[in-house]
Amino acid sequence: STQGYSSAASDVYKRQVQYPYGKALFLVPNLYFRNLVRRHGVVKTSTIDALPREILRLNGRENERMLISRDTQARIASEAIEYLVGKELLPYFRTLADKKGFCDSVVQLLTELETCHVTGEDFKNAVLSWNREEKRGGEKDKEIALILSAYEALMNERHLCDLNGLYDAALDLSLIHISEPTRLALIS
Repeated sequence: STQGYSSAASDVYKRQVQYPYGKALFLVPNLYFRNLVRRHGVVKTSTIDALPREILRLNGRENERMLISRDTQARIASEAIEYLVGKELLPYFRTLADKKGFCDSVVQLLTELETCHVTGEDFKNAVLSWNREEKRGGEKDKEIALILSAYEALMNERHLCDLNGLYDAALDLSLIHISEPTRLALIS
C-alpha cells in the first residue's frame, strides 16, 4: 500500500519495490518519511543526512574518519588558534583569539570555505596572489590561511571530519568507484 504518499512518491515507490533489498536505495528527507516507507515495503531507505555514511559503508570506508559535532569542531578550531597564538603567528588576531565570539566566527568561516572546497593551501595561495602592500596589507587573510591550515592538520592527524568532510569523502568515493550499483530514488 502507498497510502500517505504523494502521487509522485507513490509512483517511485511502486517502481522501487521491484528490486531486491539492498539493490535500490529510497532516499527521503527525514525520519518521518523513512519510517513511512519502511512500514510499507522492503525497500532499503535512508535519510539525506545518512547518505554519505551509506556511500562510505557500501565501499568499506565508513570507519576511516570519525564525524565530529559542531562543538567539537569549535574546540579543535580553538586549539588551532591557541597553538598559533602561542607560536606568535597571529599578531593581527592576538587580542581576539581568546574570545568565544571570535572562535565561533572562525568556525563559520571554516565551514563556508570547506563548503566551497577551499583548503588552507588554496586560501594561502589566493592571498599571496593578491600582491597587497606589506604594510598591514593582507595580515588578516594570511592569518586566516594559517588557522585553516592548522585546523585541517589537527583534523587529519586525529582522523576526524566535520559534516562537510563526510560529504566530501562520500562524493570523492562515488566519483571514483561505487562497488555495488544501487538505484536511487529521491523523495522531497
